[in-house]
Amino acid sequence: MSLSDQIHKSKVINTDSGEFYSVMTMRKEELYVQSYTPYSNYELYFSKSSDDGNSWSDVEQLTRYIGIDSQFTLTAYGNKATILFQSDRGGNNIELANSFSYPIKFYMGVLGENYDLTPPPLIQKTNSDIKLSNYPTPLTTVFHIYDYSTISEFKIRYTSEDEVAKEIYFEKLPELHAVTGKEYKFKAVLGGMIQPFKVEFQKLNYEFIAKNNKGASTTVNVKNKVVQYENITKAALVDVNKIKLPIDNSGVLADVLINGSEGGRIDGNVFLFSGGFAMTGYVDNELIGNAVMSASRIYDYKPGSVAKTSPKSGNIFILKSSETPFGESWREWRYAVADGANFYDGDNDGVYNPIDKNGNGIWDANEDKPDLIGDYTAWTCLNDGTPSNMRRWYEQKPFGIEIKQSVFGWEGGADNFLSEILFVRYSIENKNHENKTIEDVYFSIVHDPDLGDYNDDRSGTDTLSNSTFTYQTQPDAVFGDSVPAYFNTIVQGPVSYIPGVTFVDANSNGFYDEGIDTPLDTAYQMYGNSIGVRKFPGAKNKNLTSSHVYIPIHPIPSNPDVSDLRNIMLGLDRFGVVRNPCNFYGGEVLGGVDCSLINPKYLFSGDPVMQSGWLQSYGIDTRKHTNTGPFRLEKNKPIDIIIALIVKRGSSSLNSITLGREAARNAIEFTKNNFSLGTSGKPITKKGEVISDFSNYPNPFNPVTK
Repeated sequence: MSLSDQIHKSKVINTDSGEFYSVMTMRKEELYVQSYTPYSNYELYFSKSSDDGNSWSDVEQLTRYIGIDSQFTLTAYGNKATILFQSDRGGNNIELANSFSYPIKFYMGVLGENYDLTPPPLIQKTNSDIKLSNYPTPLTTVFHIYDYSTISEFKIRYTSEDEVAKEIYFEKLPELHAVTGKEYKFKAVLGGMIQPFKVEFQKLNYEFIAKNNKGASTTVNVKNKVVQYENITKAALVDVNKIKLPIDNSGVLADVLINGSEGGRIDGNVFLFSGGFAMTGYVDNELIGNAVMSASRIYDYKPGSVAKTSPKSGNIFILKSSETPFGESWREWRYAVADGANFYDGDNDGVYNPIDKNGNGIWDANEDKPDLIGDYTAWTCLNDGTPSNMRRWYEQKPFGIEIKQSVFGWEGGADNFLSEILFVRYSIENKNHENKTIEDVYFSIVHDPDLGDYNDDRSGTDTLSNSTFTYQTQPDAVFGDSVPAYFNTIVQGPVSYIPGVTFVDANSNGFYDEGIDTPLDTAYQMYGNSIGVRKFPGAKNKNLTSSHVYIPIHPIPSNPDVSDLRNIMLGLDRFGVVRNPCNFYGGEVLGGVDCSLINPKYLFSGDPVMQSGWLQSYGIDTRKHTNTGPFRLEKNKPIDIIIALIVKRGSSSLNSITLGREAARNAIEFTKNNFSLGTSGKPITKKGEVISDFSNYPNPFNPVTK
């Protein structure tokens, strides 16, 4: 023993023959510095005395395992001394903080007769998580394998989805242990890991097995581990046309700092300070609500899926039409697919595998490709998992709502309406573990526009184009004489089944039953030309159902709580009172319009260009809600809502409104035609191919999700 060895614990026992045995646990510090995780070696030693303890034999080493042998008990059995000790070298599993499951087992022996002849190796990781890098070498973690003997092999064993046991061997690194002089580092064999290590594998149980040249082995189990990735993209700048929009992976638009700049911009100037969403509904007749409203400091959603099925869950995945097919972004998309992203399954095998089958360097129809819509798509997944004690609405709890957010756009030329539009698709899915449905759901686009100098902004609603908009009526200190108009347009509303309106409820149960009820209408969800269109007989797509504006100095429309938010989504004021256009603070009715005939659900629904109808009477900093609903959110049945962010800058502030309305109507038509343009650059009028047979609903484009 060296002087650095420390006696951790010792005990003495005497046998019937009068012999004494002293057993001690020695802690060896040499191994401490070999790992990022502090780990000392504990071994058992003993000594014997035959003269009532006056003299002792040389200390003998009982155990030789470079791990933990401790917690021993001594028992005298006739003239023999027996020992029972605990070791982490095999047996039942216990879970440790670093996600490895180390085995614990008890061993028994007779002192002086039984020795540790073939101790197994010790497997120790270099850090607390297995880290994955990008394709083509998914597994790159390094392991320390400690043993006094030579390690003969190190491998991983798992059972694949087809119930076949598979083993993959690791290779040694040429590095010697400072104490033992043995090779002790191992890494994954490059390339050999690609096919066996699919994303689905990371959710299975697997084992790491090390064996030495004496035939002793150690098995470490990892249970249901989802491997974590390094370098998760938390924020990105959507830069595809004239609009520049920073986003983050928790659902915030614009209010994200990237390279010292924030805010949605056009021509280098800010038009949007903050963008997000809100949702309310009823579960068991109890109102629930959540939101991402950074301007109100409400962050109820966190990055990643509910189940964290992908090791890169919470990443922002970016696709570009300018990139080479089958490149890195196409390969990275497999991790988005694991979290529920769509993909085109060209070979119909149910698995996303972007391979250039014929090696021609271009994508062909029989090959898989990711869900790229337009020239640029930024996709991320988020969920309502923020704990109650970290919410502004502290009485609200995580429910299990998952939103897959896609921001996409087209390059567009100077004369193309797409050059000043970005689309945002919210695919909302209920993943509540108690299988509860959210009834009577309303969804709101909540934006805080700032058109240059925000103190002279005004808000309006254009029901004919499913839009709310922000504008100015005078020159602006930032934009000058031609201030842009900013539109939020619902281009695809949620799918909603309405008895007596969208279907004949033959069995009077309030729900659409295919084959029993008679459809009167059909709803659609658009996925782009590659993937197609999904139709919903017996339903319709809801349009803009109400709008609301926060005016800071207004005594009523201020920041809401959940009940206030619900009232706002219903087109009422925050207290649930019907608004009166004839006498509304901050508004006026012009152009001889009868104020009593104005629908109060749509705030400031007049025409600023013609100076007619219900208008905001002065400019000020405002925030707005663009609302749609109601619809049901059943478990595992996603509902898609698509909005367009349109910024049009005309020859004057009012001309910008005219151009914005035209662009909004074009955006709606463009979406209805499954994002297709004619040769003139205008939306075509023919619908895309309708796909109606989905065998693995609810996510027909991600067969991994059953």
